[in-house]
Amino acid sequence: MSRKKLIERGKTALIAALLISAALLLNASGYIALPPARAAQETAPNGRISQGSPDSAQGSMAVCPLGMVISAAEGNHCAVYYDSEQLTPAFESFAAPLAEALGSAASVREITRAQWQQRLLGAGVYFDFYCDQPLALLSAMLGSNAGEAGEFSARALLLNCTDNGVELCLESAADGLFYSFSTGVSASAVLTRTESYSANSAFFAFTNDKFSGVDPNTVIINTNAEMRSVLSENASASVDMEALMAELDMNSYVIRPYTEADGTRVFVESGKILRSGADGRISFKGAARENGETGLSEAVTFASALVQRVLGACCGDAQLCFAGVSVDGSGAYAVRFEYIINGVVVELPERRAAALVTVSGGEAVKLELVPRRYTLTQEMHPLLPMAQAAAIAASSRGGGRISLVYMDGGNSASCVWVTD
Repeated sequence: MSRKKLIERGKTALIAALLISAALLLNASGYIALPPARAAQETAPNGRISQGSPDSAQGSMAVCPLGMVISAAEGNHCAVYYDSEQLTPAFESFAAPLAEALGSAASVREITRAQWQQRLLGAGVYFDFYCDQPLALLSAMLGSNAGEAGEFSARALLLNCTDNGVELCLESAADGLFYSFSTGVSASAVLTRTESYSANSAFFAFTNDKFSGVDPNTVIINTNAEMRSVLSENASASVDMEALMAELDMNSYVIRPYTEADGTRVFVESGKILRSGADGRISFKGAARENGETGLSEAVTFASALVQRVLGACCGDAQLCFAGVSVDGSGAYAVRFEYIINGVVVELPERRAAALVTVSGGEAVKLELVPRRYTLTQEMHPLLPMAQAAAIAASSRGGGRISLVYMDGGNSASCVWVTD
């Protein structure tokens, strides 16, 4: 699939031409069309994932959605996206009712797309996550045991306020269908929290035929005309290799590293191989574990702590965020992490993860790291309005969700709209 940069705000003449001519659009520098969605949950052969205990996931990398839509009443939407200073407290405000809803979810039933969309327009809170969230894991991260919703993964969740309380609704990552659950949460527990959020002209793409070519769940928001530019650099030299070897149960005192022709340093011990590449990438491969079972929560908690200790001090103005987990037939979990700058995810070249940790038997058996340091500058970068970006996407191939990313170009990172 092609990858194209969005046209900057200042190039108004070219934008107009793109909107007039689809042929010109497809050949010009328009928007970036990304490959299919990031690492999502896969089930083991029996179709279920071991959840682990809720306490095991607490203290791991904080969970936070890509954005939220808070609606105090029907049609009264306040979207909170791409701003950590607003998004973090907003999510914290609704974390308790979300945890209670996940823990008490029962009486699952399938609903239609039309019913899902009708609920999105009503009073409640919509959670838009960066990647598919295994709800058993999300519940554990919020300190709750998962109810019937624990069998699902979803990228989009809704707390829908009704006369009878709050229902939990979701779009299933597994089959693309929509489901509703009754919960033990009262509507007042949600609505009292929504009162401090005022409508800000946000709307869902499905409410406007102009955007019929993009993901209907896309939230069209008013964005800043400019975003801060970011300097980026290789931070592999800042990684403490001796500490990393200790994390991987390798003895740095007895290992004699050697250097390959391309400058890659290689550390070998008892079948374990750790490589620090000249290209700034670090990789590790150990022996697969045959003993010991690791649950989903334990695997993500272990991987989060490992990545935070190794990369947390290296990434400058960025933070690390959980970006998905998959499990293979052997029961090993591959846990993915990305960099995020003030609520905006960083897209690395070739869509590499900031970190990818494979956990088996409570240990890391495979590791891929891309240490990067990001520094916010005072230089402002023009940003195409989201509605215009969505219109461009809808006029071409469409079908994807529009989101904002920092595209890492090696020495700098700039904000662009993408479809995936």
